[in-house]
Amino acid sequence: ALLLIARTRFFDAAVDKLPSAEPANLVVLAAGCCLRSFRTAAARPLVRAYEVDAPMTQRYKLRRIQGHMSVDAVRFVGVDFEKGECWLSALRSRGLDEQLPTLVTIEGLLSYLSHESIDCLLRKVACLKGAFIVMNTNNNALLQNTQTQRRVKALGEPHLFGVQPGTHREWL
Repeated sequence: ALLLIARTRFFDAAVDKLPSAEPANLVVLAAGCCLRSFRTAAARPLVRAYEVDAPMTQRYKLRRIQGHMSVDAVRFVGVDFEKGECWLSALRSRGLDEQLPTLVTIEGLLSYLSHESIDCLLRKVACLKGAFIVMNTNNNALLQNTQTQRRVKALGEPHLFGVQPGTHREWL
């Protein structure tokens, strides 16, 4: 639980660096049930918030928040990262202004993707001129046959990727 709190604070601090008095983009890849884009859009009306995630996940989230908050300030983009669907083209079709400063967050996603899908995803981020990226990776020990790995595999979402401790620079 402490790791999740620290990770959330790390990502929130990065989002807090977005300009508050001028337009910008916040692109949240694999938002899941996180409400960061909603909080950001409410606090910074000039920030265009985009959530890119699997359509099934987005439908679940929208059902859960229906009647509790407005979804008008967030633009939803449904894609399957593992199937190689082009999330960047989908973002552009939803109005992404690439002339604006853009922050792309990738929180908790990479461990569920193959090496090839991660490479494709990061190459697309690199296409966004001047974009900043904030992401996390997991220790490759998660790939071992641990209780956590068995649990997420049973849910149909096994960990596929991890980085050997101390090799993040080489991996990037």
